[in-house]
Amino acid sequence: MLIWRAWNFAPGAGVMLNRYIASDSIRNPSA
Repeated sequence: MLIWRAWNFAPGAGVMLNRYIASDSIRNPSA
């Protein structure tokens, strides 16, 4: 839940979250 807390407090965390999801999808295509 640490990611969600950081997302709530950091204005630009949305961009980093999108990058994390994108890179995670590349590593795990089935996800």
